[in-house]
Order: sequence, then C-alpha cells, then structure tokens
Amino acid sequence: MLFAAYLEPGEELPGPGFDLVLDLRRVVRDRWDYMLPLVYPDDVEQAVAIRLPMPGSVPGVSRLLDLIDYLGVSSVILTMPRDHDLMVRAMDEAAQHGVSITWYLKDPLRYSPPDVFPHPMSVAFSIPSLGSMKALAKFTLLNQSSIKYMLAYNVDGDRGGLPLLGGGSMDYLSIIKLLSMIGYEGYMVLLYDKPHRGRYWSDLNALQTYRDSLGGALADKRLVKLLSSALGEVFGDVK
Repeated sequence: MLFAAYLEPGEELPGPGFDLVLDLRRVVRDRWDYMLPLVYPDDVEQAVAIRLPMPGSVPGVSRLLDLIDYLGVSSVILTMPRDHDLMVRAMDEAAQHGVSITWYLKDPLRYSPPDVFPHPMSVAFSIPSLGSMKALAKFTLLNQSSIKYMLAYNVDGDRGGLPLLGGGSMDYLSIIKLLSMIGYEGYMVLLYDKPHRGRYWSDLNALQTYRDSLGGALADKRLVKLLSSALGEVFGDVK
C-alpha cells in the first residue's frame, strides 16, 4: 500500500518523498473556454495523478485530451459518467494518447463493473462512502485488481474531511491493517479539508511507519473474523 496527499494548486506540499494527487477541476472549469496553451501550476509535474472534470460530450472529451497532452501527464482521475458510450469514447481517446484514466465512483456500493474491453478498468472511491469496514473489505475483495486510489478522511457525525489519526470516529490503523491483510497495493490518498492539510506531513510519516511496522504480525482476531465473514459473503463458504 502506498500513501499520497490530495492538494489543489498553490497549496504547500507535504514534504519531500511523498506522492501527490492534484485536483485541477476548478482551475480547468475556470479556463475551459480559453484557447490552449494556458499557464497551469508547476505542481502538475510532481503529481502521480491529476483530477480533472469529466466533460458531458464527445467534443469535450477531445478537448480534455488535448489539455492532458499539454499538461504532459499520463494518469488522470475523472468522475465516472452515466453515459457508457461517452465513457468508452474517453478511454479510446486516452489510450491513443498513452493516458490512463481512473474512474471516481460517487457511490461504490452501487458499482457494477462495466464492459470496457479492451481497456483495463481502474477505479477510485472514498473510504467513508462505503459505510463500514466490512463493506470496504467486500468491495476490495471484489474489485482489488481495478482499485487504484482510495481517498481517505475521517468523519465525526455529519462532518468529513478530518485527519485520519485522532480526527474522528473511523479507526484508520485497523483499516490499514485490514487492507494489508487483503493485499491491497494501490494508493491511500489523504483528503483533508483545507484547515487540516497542515497535518499531512506528520500523518503521512506516522502511517508509513505503522504500515512498515506491521510486517508479518497482521494477526488480529477481530479483523480475521471480519475478513473471513467478508470472504464467505463474496466467494461463498469454502467447505
């Protein structure tokens, strides 16, 4: 499992050695009607993925790919559209440009993998949107080969965007241990509200240290029971 921080242009980077997911949706929407080239943030070069707005038309998709070419990025995150044909068209054009699209799922509980052959399917979602650790385990088991990014923040009642460590009701140390037991190898992307983004550096360091300390000592009776139950529901009880 890898860790990254979610930022918008101009925000302070969490520190050297950490990956970045950069949200350019607002910037792109504000400049959409202007001609390329335009000045875009230097942070683009440091990001493992760029989040962009998903156009609602084929001409919009073509323009977006021109922008992606201009930015020189190879991995983007777009919100998964309802229009399957538009989605496949975007993947067709992206493949021609050597660009990988990861589809963000607003409601992963309702997700059913679409037919996008011959393209590989890659998805992202927020961990709190699944509602429970068992739902997270089941979704990860079912879709492990296609999950690339899990956006992570803590919640307290109706409030989200809180720090993972000590910021809310979700136990992210147990979540990291559970995902390690499953063998998740994608990114956990810290997505805090702006007032809390100063915590990125310390939390990223703490989470990486915790992940590295797990080693083979993953046995946790509660998590083993939860994972066993999830496996049974997903794949059926093994006799």
